[in-house]
Amino acid sequence: MPNGSKDYNILVDGDGRGAQLLGLVWTVVIAVMAIALLTDIEEMVGLINTFGLVMLWIVGIGGICLGSRKLRQSEERLYSAEQALWKSKQNLELKVMERTAELERANLRLKDEVEERLRAETALRASEMKYRIVAENTYGWEFWLDVQGRFIYSSPACKEITGHGAEEFVTDHELFRRIIFHEDLRCYETHRKEVEEGRKTDSVAFRIVRPDGSMRWIGHVCQPAYDDEGNFIGTRGSNRDISGRKRTEDEIRMLNEELEARVRKRTAQLEASNRELEGFCYAISHDLRAPLTRLEGYSRALLEDCGDTLDNQGRTYAESIERNSKQLKEVIDILLELTMLTRSDLMVEEINLSEMCHEIMNDLQTAYVGRNIELLVAPMVMARGDRNLLMVALRNLLDNACKYTAKHQQATIEFGVMEQKTRKVFFIRDDGAGFDMKFAKKMFKPFERIHRSEEFSGVGIGLATVQRIIQRHGGRIWAEGEIEKGATFFFSL
Repeated sequence: MPNGSKDYNILVDGDGRGAQLLGLVWTVVIAVMAIALLTDIEEMVGLINTFGLVMLWIVGIGGICLGSRKLRQSEERLYSAEQALWKSKQNLELKVMERTAELERANLRLKDEVEERLRAETALRASEMKYRIVAENTYGWEFWLDVQGRFIYSSPACKEITGHGAEEFVTDHELFRRIIFHEDLRCYETHRKEVEEGRKTDSVAFRIVRPDGSMRWIGHVCQPAYDDEGNFIGTRGSNRDISGRKRTEDEIRMLNEELEARVRKRTAQLEASNRELEGFCYAISHDLRAPLTRLEGYSRALLEDCGDTLDNQGRTYAESIERNSKQLKEVIDILLELTMLTRSDLMVEEINLSEMCHEIMNDLQTAYVGRNIELLVAPMVMARGDRNLLMVALRNLLDNACKYTAKHQQATIEFGVMEQKTRKVFFIRDDGAGFDMKFAKKMFKPFERIHRSEEFSGVGIGLATVQRIIQRHGGRIWAEGEIEKGATFFFSL
């Protein structure tokens, strides 16, 4: 007994029956009060029997053996202990199997995670390789800055553009700022600040100075980079050499300035020529009008005072002189009117075109007495323009409508407006003689007529006047028609 007293060691060791009598020596030291020894001994025996022990010694504090007891155990209790031990073994084996399965599952998960990480690392390396290939073979210069604005990568194209190698930018973080032309540095810094603050910004252009002192223009744009959690991790910069484009732009700008100067000069010359021509036309018109008035008066007086003494041929000559004098006076009046149209300034105001049409038709009724004309006017048709000029335009259009419906007993003239895309289109429609559409453009030229003067009077200047007025208002006029089915004149302002 390893921790037994000397006397009891001798007792046990001197027993000639050998170890098979006592078996394994097991020591449990439990302190108990002497008075409770009788009651505690039974509990101790029950405990010891559980482990299959056969001998019990009770030793005092001083190491003196107070007594001993041989323990006996029944076969049934021994069997129960073996059963308990077997069940414990089975439970232990089951737990070992379960734990082993858990470890195997954990190993499989770990293996999958490791393989996934390896795949991700492989894909990342491939992506980095592709990006590097693209960046290093692109026409422009690409670089990356960290959150402090320091270079962490620069593509080899920087050498061609700036004259400095990629390694110089990575090791010298202030190099890029130093090569920017001092007048353009604020442009670059403002651009970078806007990018870092998350504001959208367009590309900028600034100049850089190369080591040889030459200067180049580069087009630059920064793009912020963020990680998966939205944290700012740096800036990507893209640059292109746009020196050639800038030279072209400068040449175009100089050509445009030269062209604008030539246009201004030519415009001034044309304006001066127009003023001279207008003055000439005005003077000639006035100078011609007086003798024509006298010629018309003399021919009329000749017919009235001497008509009885004139033969038929003489009367025909006198009537022809009067008729052509009146027609020439009408042409001169129209030329004077056209001259005033080009010289006067537009006085734009809001105008009720419906009321203006009624006013014009009331005046025209006196010129077409006995005619049965129905006028259809859309109510409250409003437009912005010069009242006097639009009055002339509408009068010409309505007068034409009345004139070219003269051969119809019942005539209908309509004024209205319609929406066409984003603008208003006004129209005047009649059911008169109409025209062949192949002459649609010809009718707006001065002194051009598509009907014979024997059929309808006029000198062919009215529609040209209307077109001039409409064009001065920034609009256009066009016509549609069909022979004997009427005509429609459209115009916008």
